[in-house]
Amino acid sequence: MLLMSVITVLIGIFLDFCIHQLKIAHYSFAQLPSSPIGSYFLWILFVVFFVLVSVIVTQLVSPAAAGSGIPQIKTILSGGHIAGFFSKKTLIAKVIGLACFLGSGVVAGKEGAFIHLACIISHQLAKLTPFKRIFKGNNGMRDKVLAAATGLGVAANFGAPMAGLLFGIEVTTVYYSTRSYWFSAFVTVTGGVLFRFLYNRSRNHSSPMQPFIPVKLETPDGDWPDIIAIIFLGVLLGVVSGIFTLSLKILVKSKRKLAEKIPVNSNVFTYF
Repeated sequence: MLLMSVITVLIGIFLDFCIHQLKIAHYSFAQLPSSPIGSYFLWILFVVFFVLVSVIVTQLVSPAAAGSGIPQIKTILSGGHIAGFFSKKTLIAKVIGLACFLGSGVVAGKEGAFIHLACIISHQLAKLTPFKRIFKGNNGMRDKVLAAATGLGVAANFGAPMAGLLFGIEVTTVYYSTRSYWFSAFVTVTGGVLFRFLYNRSRNHSSPMQPFIPVKLETPDGDWPDIIAIIFLGVLLGVVSGIFTLSLKILVKSKRKLAEKIPVNSNVFTYF
């Protein structure tokens, strides 16, 4: 678990460094021409080039690296199998593709992709000789480690251990074994603390454990109109969420009735 946390965090620091350097190069590259039109053209060209590089690398090295990876991980934890999803090629394609895509300046997150990276690392470590006897034929242990790796991906991405722990509990499975708490808590705390320490050191922050963006909030005393507005907003959101839940229930029942009346040998109603 500790080895998985350290490797994942080091890859995260490396990715952030590459993305940061590409963004610096992006601004410098766009300032080369003296005319605004030339700068605009080079700005767009830089984005298009590195986005194409990320797409081409993903398609040539491992198409399984495309996307965030969270839906596929949930499928695997539910008993499914996706060929090549945890392979070394997928790891390489994910790192290169993610660095090029985010470094190009495209506004996108890397939480899902980083969760996928953490799961790949856990899978590859499980194949090493010292750990083979633990995971061989033990799907339950594999699922526990994968669930912990999903939380580690969040913790090592944001430096937020508790957020990673809750993510691993709430998102990965319908039924969460209490035995998995230890695995998830250990990797999320070690990964989150280590990432924040190394990140702040790399950015020369005054304190190695200070938040990424120091925030100082000054909350004024609320007036009655503010309190009434907050109460109204809470009631409104409660009604909307109730309507959404009821609508979803009606939709699911209608789908089942329609599937019984029109039996087909396909997955049409599964994806409806």
